[in-house]
Amino acid sequence: LMFRAIFKIFLVSLAILLVNNPVYAKAASIANIEVFNTGKRLVLDASLKDGFSEDVVEAIKSGVPVGITYAVVLKRKIPFFYDKKVATRTIKRYVKFDTLKEKYNIIDNNGNKITKRITEDFDEVVKKMAQLDSIHLISNKKLDKKEKYYVNVKAELNSKQTWFPFNYILLFMSYLNFDTSWKSSSPFTFK
Repeated sequence: LMFRAIFKIFLVSLAILLVNNPVYAKAASIANIEVFNTGKRLVLDASLKDGFSEDVVEAIKSGVPVGITYAVVLKRKIPFFYDKKVATRTIKRYVKFDTLKEKYNIIDNNGNKITKRITEDFDEVVKKMAQLDSIHLISNKKLDKKEKYYVNVKAELNSKQTWFPFNYILLFMSYLNFDTSWKSSSPFTFK
């Protein structure tokens, strides 16, 4: 009986904490999807909006490793049927603050190559983590000029695994994890 009472108090406290948490005021979303033809390939620009709440910023600045994974899917429209996947890309970005050196380590894995960058500027961290610039989707040779295409983009933020006991503490910090809904570009034809 005592265990039930304690458990109910815990659940009510957790619910109050989650409802009153300002993180839920704005949901992260994908914005500004633009697709360009460079002459040889199709490339994508997009951005993550409202992905860095005060709690996420505070976690990053205290040294919690945080990653954002972007899923990008190029689809061909097929009338009256399921649209066909033409290409998929996964872009992973991680940031970890080195509290001793007071520098941010950013790792960008776009599937083709991994780049590392070190900076002291947090605004640069946010820009690098939240912007997709000139992401190669597919070669023009693989596209049909008569068909209509569109791109879907989704982002997922999560904290990386840490050591005991922080792995259990972070489990309850749900604001360090989110999934955006899929966002679609406007339909386009290849020219």
